[in-house]
Amino acid sequence: AGAREGLTAGAPTLALLVLATPLRVILDTLGRLPALRPGGCAVLDLGSTKRAVVAAMSALPEQFAVVGGHPMCGKETAGLSAADSTLFRGQTFVLCRVPRPAPPAAAESLALALVSAIGARPLWLDAADHDRPVAALSHLPAGGAAAPLPGAA
Repeated sequence: AGAREGLTAGAPTLALLVLATPLRVILDTLGRLPALRPGGCAVLDLGSTKRAVVAAMSALPEQFAVVGGHPMCGKETAGLSAADSTLFRGQTFVLCRVPRPAPPAAAESLALALVSAIGARPLWLDAADHDRPVAALSHLPAGGAAAPLPGAA
């Protein structure tokens, strides 16, 4: 709730809003985003499933340039004490285009720049192509979880 409080019409302009919260909070925030940021912005989510997020992003007004994302790595521990600056290095970072009347080139460029900055490898997938293997892999150990994704190295 604290992060959403900063998403108001009077808040500073955003180059890229990254939604890195539990899926239910991402979906709630996307639903409230037009009221929270009436001028729009570029949005990238980091949710673990993509179909519902991409559908919610598709419903946003055209002033929102949106891309779905899911870094295919993680840790079993959470919090600042578990932070690891190399976590994403060399890992697959799935990006999902969102069907829109005007292609969100700005959001795609920002998402690719972010993926590059953290040392990850981008992999563009359709939301359904992401969700099918991720659902099957969600119970596997982290070491082998990204391997069966289409196009993952």
